[in-house]
Amino acid sequence: MTTAAELSTARALTAAEDSGFKIAVKAHMVAVLLAGAWLDWAVPTDAWPVALAPVALLLLAGVAAHAAVGSRFDWSGSRYAILGLDAAGLAALLVLLPDAQEAAVVGAFGPAAALLLIGLAAAMLARGPLIWAGALGVALCWMPMTGGVVPSGWALPPLAVPAGASLIAVAATGLVGWAIARLRAVVAERASAGRARGRIQTAFGRYMPASMVEELVRTPGVLKPVERDASIVQVVVSGFTTLTEAGDPATGIAVLDAFFTRAGEIVAEGGGVIAGATGTGFTASFNLPLAVNDHPDRALWVARALLHAVRKESFAGARLELRIGVATGPVSAGAVGGERPAYAVYGDTLDRALRLQALNTELQSRVLLDADTASGLSPETDLRKIGAVELRGREASVAIFGV
Repeated sequence: MTTAAELSTARALTAAEDSGFKIAVKAHMVAVLLAGAWLDWAVPTDAWPVALAPVALLLLAGVAAHAAVGSRFDWSGSRYAILGLDAAGLAALLVLLPDAQEAAVVGAFGPAAALLLIGLAAAMLARGPLIWAGALGVALCWMPMTGGVVPSGWALPPLAVPAGASLIAVAATGLVGWAIARLRAVVAERASAGRARGRIQTAFGRYMPASMVEELVRTPGVLKPVERDASIVQVVVSGFTTLTEAGDPATGIAVLDAFFTRAGEIVAEGGGVIAGATGTGFTASFNLPLAVNDHPDRALWVARALLHAVRKESFAGARLELRIGVATGPVSAGAVGGERPAYAVYGDTLDRALRLQALNTELQSRVLLDADTASGLSPETDLRKIGAVELRGREASVAIFGV
């Protein structure tokens, strides 16, 4: 069964092939126009209908192939047909050359024609057309031998001329094939990065700036399960029900949307990420998933910046108050949910931050920190020690601090 990732990569490669084919067709039409201009100059006037009719047909074929790309008239065989028509046109040019000119250029004609075809096929980013172009190039290298034409002055046996030219065509096909494989790998990697970016946006919501999304995409294994020390900030808008009970639901959503947008900017500025949002609050994580130094200091800075923001700003016309709990310690985190993951942060540290946030109501405070956060802060940080309190669900008392 084809996975969504495989389908996404296939679509990206198809789009790259279509774009490359359009480029190749444009180059084909330019080459045909140049050939037409040369024929207009080189052949007698009475021979124009015969000489220029194929030019017109080749141009029409190019226009039709270009217009059909991506439509229901798109035919995969058109890639091979365009290359075949170009090979036929090159063969016709060789036939039209006067004998003296033919003898002078026949040694270089085969490799030049092969490289031209291989170049057109390279733009298509597909293995099949490239092999076809290489085969046509080899055939063009041997074409002069069918008429027994050999450049004068060559010391090599007649068969050595097209044989050497054929080796050039085969080598060029191999090198370009390797380059195409690398380009297709780059396209696939970009498609994979695009999926990773989408997963990260899904996991962390729309409140993460693009620069942080790019950093997460560049970090290998960033969404894999991991456990390490981190600082967790739990934020809740207090009194929100009272604030909006007289208004319509749309007003409350607008207020929260404005606040979460501003909060996301502050959290990102502090080097953290919003790892989850529930109701009227959210969880911010520092040192997970992105590793940062001094995460307790960053968490406290964000808590203070959030308080400053709600004191100075309104959100969709409403003034807000916050309850914030900050805890530091071992945290487990990782993406869950397959193709559309959520980034789960869990552990005792998260629970402690939640309970500290709720304790603000009882203590009539705004920000509470646990002892582990306080011990990790810079020495000059000014804190107010509240004492040891018992948190619900915990047997031992916990030393807490306010700001």
